[in-house]
Amino acid sequence: MHKVRILVLCLMMVVLSGGLYNGFAQETEGDLIVPLGTITLSAPDGVEAKKADVDFPHGVHFDYNCKTCHHSWSGTTEVVGCMTSGCHDRTEVVKNDEMASTKYYKEAFHTQCIDCHKEIKMKNKATEADKTILAPELLPEGPTGCNECHPKD
Repeated sequence: MHKVRILVLCLMMVVLSGGLYNGFAQETEGDLIVPLGTITLSAPDGVEAKKADVDFPHGVHFDYNCKTCHHSWSGTTEVVGCMTSGCHDRTEVVKNDEMASTKYYKEAFHTQCIDCHKEIKMKNKATEADKTILAPELLPEGPTGCNECHPKD
């Protein structure tokens, strides 16, 4: 009889703690939801893509401050995609207009991603060349070539 009571008490604790956990785990207004896996980056609607979509490993970039990429994010509002209206939503290049060029969706991704990856590669080369560091810890390097991001179909 004593064992039955203990078993019932244990079951009740599991049910109650599960209920409490579910109550706390519920999304509430204002929660920041961060995609953990891979995000597929595609050309905007109405644009014929010349290269394959890019599978961007969002979760690999969590060592960086969110505002490194989401530079206009307030830090408290919902993060919107780069190609949202008013951000990097231009679908054509405007020659000799740097401001319009940064609004071009492809320019934004290429400049942000490739320049960052090249900078990491340069830092790693400098770290490797520094003979005062016994076992240099190198940063993970990202792709910088077209086919590394845009796999051929």
